[in-house]
Amino acid sequence: MDNKKKLLMLAKRSESVRESLVNLINNGRAYSAEVSNILDDYNKILGTAKKIDSDIEAPMVSKYNPEYLAGAMGALTSAIKISAGDGTEDIETLKSEANGLKKQNSELTQSLSRLIGSDEMKPDEKFLALLPNKLRNRIIEAYISYNHGAYIATCLLCGTVMEGLIIEATEGNYSFKNLNERIAFLINQTKINPNESGKLLGIMKEYRDYSAHPTSKIFEKQNASLFINALIILTKDLHSKQ
Repeated sequence: MDNKKKLLMLAKRSESVRESLVNLINNGRAYSAEVSNILDDYNKILGTAKKIDSDIEAPMVSKYNPEYLAGAMGALTSAIKISAGDGTEDIETLKSEANGLKKQNSELTQSLSRLIGSDEMKPDEKFLALLPNKLRNRIIEAYISYNHGAYIATCLLCGTVMEGLIIEATEGNYSFKNLNERIAFLINQTKINPNESGKLLGIMKEYRDYSAHPTSKIFEKQNASLFINALIILTKDLHSKQ
């Protein structure tokens, strides 16, 4: 297979990948695990095309901006077609798409900035005062992550704080095999309110497990906010029983 046919085949693949991405975005799954896989496919297609023709230029995009990729994939398709000699009429389209990508990326960035600026979460000082230093530093980082829209990072940090609180509250009692046994002990021994912290711990444990491992779980602002506030309730509950 000559290079022209290879590039045209890559162009068709890029169109198919782009279509899959747009479908995910339209169905509200712009930040799902499938999108991450599509972005990997995009970079593989671009890398292969560049090996055939080093002059091919297409935007390199972030895994956290899939809507930007929807346009970038079109630019890649045009770039491959031009390189393959499939018609110079695509040059103007490519230039137009490049300008559109810059505008789209700018609009997305501005929207995110407004979102963060209008709904900043500030640390609960009473909550912070109840935490040991090693956990206090982590929850402060969780607030920073939340206010910058990094909700997976927020849940991951909250998960380490939750685990630290549970371990500290169950030290010196029994020999526990895992975190679930420690949680069960706290509930059974009424070290925490079973109808409040007890139920919240189930959610927190789930969030902690999902955020620590690659899954298709989507963590959004409400998930991160719930985790932080659940930690506040748990911490104050644990100290009220002392």
